[in-house]
Amino acid sequence: MRDFVGVLEAVLWGLGAGSSLLIGAGAVLAWPWLAKPRVVGLIMGFGAGTLISAVSLELALDGYHGGGPGAVGAGLLIGATGYYGVNRVVNRRGGKHRKHPSRGNDEAEASAITLGIIFDGIPESVAIGLTLIGHKEIGLSLIGAVFISNMPESLGATALLRKTHSTLRILLRWAVIAVISALAAGAGYVGLKGASHELLASFEAVAAGAILVMLADTMMPVAFDDAGPTVGLATTAGFATAFFLSTVGVG
Repeated sequence: MRDFVGVLEAVLWGLGAGSSLLIGAGAVLAWPWLAKPRVVGLIMGFGAGTLISAVSLELALDGYHGGGPGAVGAGLLIGATGYYGVNRVVNRRGGKHRKHPSRGNDEAEASAITLGIIFDGIPESVAIGLTLIGHKEIGLSLIGAVFISNMPESLGATALLRKTHSTLRILLRWAVIAVISALAAGAGYVGLKGASHELLASFEAVAAGAILVMLADTMMPVAFDDAGPTVGLATTAGFATAFFLSTVGVG
């Protein structure tokens, strides 16, 4: 029974974090100006700051305390190289515009962008499930960071999708992705429930490495291109927000 409650909790928190995709889609359908590059860039910069803080404090540092530097080092290397390799494949298939969908221009690229967003969200969602294992409190920093970082992807991609998709079809697409995020969080919890501290630390670091490469490869460059130097202030604000959220937990 306790395991079922733990899985359900992971799924619900993953769904909550992924729900910002649906919220962002609804917002940009109602107010198209939200998809302006500068707006998306600033939100993306803020989201990047929250993820940098959450990865540092809730994944890498937690993994270090649980498994030591060896487990964290190996996990970071595996996560970074693994994400890098798969990301190259996704980019070649048209997903390279997923952080800047205004550069996409057809149905095939819209589908590739959606696939890329799912790919980006898997490490984040799995990380949510991992952080719930053995914890009495839920770290709001990572969950909040994933929620916020999803928003600019949804805003920008919806602006592209609305050229060829109905409103219902767009909302259903984001709802499905939110459910996938929830299932990934549940899979992260189930897959490593009862694992040793070293193994759990390694997988937390794998998620951290993948997220860091995603930040450096896609989020930060596009945020700066769209919002200019001001994105540095937004990133710092995001980091500070996630830092203070890391001191808060939900029992």
